[in-house]
Amino acid sequence: MEMQRLPEGCHRSHRATLMETYTPWRYVRFERETRYYELRLQQDLFGWVVVKAWGRKESRLGQMRSVPCDSYSEALQEWRAGLRARQRRGYVECPGQ
Repeated sequence: MEMQRLPEGCHRSHRATLMETYTPWRYVRFERETRYYELRLQQDLFGWVVVKAWGRKESRLGQMRSVPCDSYSEALQEWRAGLRARQRRGYVECPGQ
């Protein structure tokens, strides 16, 4: 898959929003007092996968789980469900991600 260029004259503040429309891969990190949670939507050799990682901020011991999906739309649905679940549980999205 070829990466498309951003339109000329694109302002830096709009760069992240525009990149989201141009690339199917997504990443978000949430944090709470001592915990973190990451969601990645990416492609592997067999198709689309949602990778979930979580753990304590001060610890190297975290966990990771991959959820294979049959299509990009199914993977995007799984990724959005993870976003809603983290927001319901009080996690805050980290800026600059």
